[in-house]
Amino acid sequence: MLEAKKIVDWLKLSPKQAFILLVLTSILLFGGDKLTTLLGLEKAKELAQPWLGVVWLLCISLLAAELFIPVVKWAKGRIFHLRKMKFYREKLHQLTPREKVFLNQYIENNTKTVLAHYTDGIVQQLISNKIISIASNIAQYDDVFPLNIQSWAWCYLKKKPYLVKVDA
Repeated sequence: MLEAKKIVDWLKLSPKQAFILLVLTSILLFGGDKLTTLLGLEKAKELAQPWLGVVWLLCISLLAAELFIPVVKWAKGRIFHLRKMKFYREKLHQLTPREKVFLNQYIENNTKTVLAHYTDGIVQQLISNKIISIASNIAQYDDVFPLNIQSWAWCYLKKKPYLVKVDA
C-alpha cells in the first residue's frame, strides 16, 4: 500500500518530470503489445498496469495546469488592460471645451510635449484622468512644467482629431 507522503511527493513533479512520465506511461498504455515486447517492457507493464492510468492522468493534469494557469493569468491581465483603456478613451469622448483646447495643442503642433501651468485646473484634471503626465520635475519658470501626452491618448487623438476640435 502507498503511503500518503509518497503520493504527496509524486504531486511535486516538475513539468519536465511529468512530461517524461507522460511519454513513458503513454508508450506502455497505448504502444501495443508489439512495441512493449520490442522494448522488453512486457513485465514492467504487467506489474505497473494498475497504476499506469493514474500516473498518466496525473501527468496530463499537471502539464495542463502548467499551460492553463499562465494562459488564464495572461487573459485576466489583458482583459483588465482593455477595460482600463476603454475607460480612459471614454474620458476623451467627455472632454470639456477648455480641455479640448488644451489637448488640441498636441495634435495641431504635432508634439507630445506642451508647457503649461501645473496649478491650472484643466492640467490637473487631465493628469488625474491619465491623459497627460508631468515630463520633468524641473519647472521652466515658476509653475510652468513640460507636460507629455500619454502614448495611448496621442495615438487615439491622432486617429480621431475631431475629439479635440472645439465647436464654434
